[in-house]
Amino acid sequence: MEYKYYSICEFRHGVYVSSRLLGKKIPIKIDDVEGYILMPKLHAYNTASIPSLINPYYKDADIDSWGSVTLSGWGRDMIVHPCIKAVMCVLLTDLHDNQSSYFNQQIENYISKFIKCIAGINPELIEWSSRNEESFVAPISLWANCGEDSEWIPTISIPFRSLRFQYNELEFPCIKDILRNIEAPISLQCELLINVKKCILDHKYREAILFSATIIEKTLRDEVVDYLVQNKTEKIITKYIISNIDGFQKIRKAIDDLGISSDKTRLNQIAKGSIYIRNRVIHGGYHPLKEEALKAYEDARYIIDYYKVNLFEKRSWTQILGQRSV
Repeated sequence: MEYKYYSICEFRHGVYVSSRLLGKKIPIKIDDVEGYILMPKLHAYNTASIPSLINPYYKDADIDSWGSVTLSGWGRDMIVHPCIKAVMCVLLTDLHDNQSSYFNQQIENYISKFIKCIAGINPELIEWSSRNEESFVAPISLWANCGEDSEWIPTISIPFRSLRFQYNELEFPCIKDILRNIEAPISLQCELLINVKKCILDHKYREAILFSATIIEKTLRDEVVDYLVQNKTEKIITKYIISNIDGFQKIRKAIDDLGISSDKTRLNQIAKGSIYIRNRVIHGGYHPLKEEALKAYEDARYIIDYYKVNLFEKRSWTQILGQRSV
């Protein structure tokens, strides 16, 4: 028997994935126990029926929905856009029943972090619902032995092209990067980007503006720090510069003075738009509009993408400087 125990992990938010991921096994390790994430399978009763997402492994226990499929076109030109809402987690080690609660919690934490990482890379990959929940997955209650008679459910071959149309989709390279670094903390910018998206969905436009402005300023400030460190600027000078760039305009001036790469046109627009609105919110009690919050979100996304902000946290400038001698 290849598999020992499994649990079904149901998401609080759907995740748009590439159809190439459906039915695949993704290796994981939880608490030094190896296993797999089994992705839902694409299934149709025949080539004329509309496909759906189903349990990847044939077992009696199931949940109502493994996700949804949106279709464009038909026949050979059919384009499939899956949104998964559950996966099966399988561990490859014999475990006692009294370990089930512990490992269920570990699996919940692992998958929740995994989905949070996806949201941090691009919140548009998520079909948001139950927006106020802290965890990205529902509590796991099912814990069962796969048994010798377990079998794969056959997936009917459907002639379609796995292409993007209007949805963002999760691909293998992104998954590999997340799994390699899943124990690392998520960077502040990506954490805040998730909050911006949630705030807009919850009509909290003031918070969305403030979080977006923080993302922009921190990213630009980090670029100044990285430049100074990479150019081996004396520690005392680096600390002085950092302590004196405490606002958007000062950070932007430092970027210009140091010749750091920037999109000057976009920064001008951000200064007159999102940063100006942020200042009105803080100093004038202004209540921003949804359109202004959405624009701030776009600005924050743009800055993250332009400077290729890492999903996972790097060492802070104080840690870096602490290892250098003057």
